[in-house]
Amino acid sequence: MGSAKVLVLKMRLFLTAFCASLVLTSPVPAAEILDFPKPKPAAVQPAGIPASCKEWTDSCRVCSLTGKGAAACSNIGIACLPQKWRCIQP
Repeated sequence: MGSAKVLVLKMRLFLTAFCASLVLTSPVPAAEILDFPKPKPAAVQPAGIPASCKEWTDSCRVCSLTGKGAAACSNIGIACLPQKWRCIQP
């Protein structure tokens, strides 16, 4: 009875190692196998600012679009009270 348990444990260990080796050596990433859709880019401007706006502010920070389409914002002042975002360069 004891040798049967040892054999079962060895088989489990072998199967676990074998399955792990298949997963780790797969030449294709899982996302390609499952054909997941590519994520959509998030909006750069805050809510209420049109996508055509190139520069916007909340009276504390000024943000603008970079050449790559990302937002670049200034730092907020220590005693500044932000207001509602508004477009300053459409």
